[in-house]
Amino acid sequence: MTSEILRYMQMPYHEASDEFKEQVASVYKEIEDICKPKVICEKYVISLTDNGVYLTDMDFEVTGNDLRKIMASCKSMYILMATLGTQADTFIRRSQTMAISDGLIANACANVLIESVCDMAEEGIDEEYLTMRYSPGYGDVSLDVQEPLIRMLSATKRIGLSTSRSGMLIPTKSVTAFIGVSNHKENRMRSCSSCGMNEICKYRKRGDRCGT
Repeated sequence: MTSEILRYMQMPYHEASDEFKEQVASVYKEIEDICKPKVICEKYVISLTDNGVYLTDMDFEVTGNDLRKIMASCKSMYILMATLGTQADTFIRRSQTMAISDGLIANACANVLIESVCDMAEEGIDEEYLTMRYSPGYGDVSLDVQEPLIRMLSATKRIGLSTSRSGMLIPTKSVTAFIGVSNHKENRMRSCSSCGMNEICKYRKRGDRCGT
């Protein structure tokens, strides 16, 4: 956990002092204790279109060739929505007023915690084969898709999730994602070559991986 938090902070694990690692672990425990994560994870029948993936149950198309490729062997997929709630945003803002470094640690801890929440939600999916988890904003799937999906799943009422005008999630430490149900074992690790951040990725520039 500590190594993942340091990764978000672009700090190699071996370069961090024991004291700093203890501080990181302490902040993670604090934010874990105050947050009240909420999750929606529902399955929908899909079909592939020329431009993306069509959700039959919703009569809605998610456009994007990247998502279409990921769902190539799928007849259904899960829509995952998860949030840490407003408590995480409040904690981060309070930390930022104390010191820049405190704010950076809090932000990184919240990022790792929301990913952990998503991982646990995936573990609860009773399917033999799943694709990688793919979120709007990656590749060519626009953030604009989040607002209609949130509306269709009543996510604002159910877990308090909404979007800004630019399509960013509110609360900020939230995730929406697609997970396909495949007919064979999939490579669940995102490849750098297929990522839309390939050319500007801060991890690749230092010879590392994001771990997604």
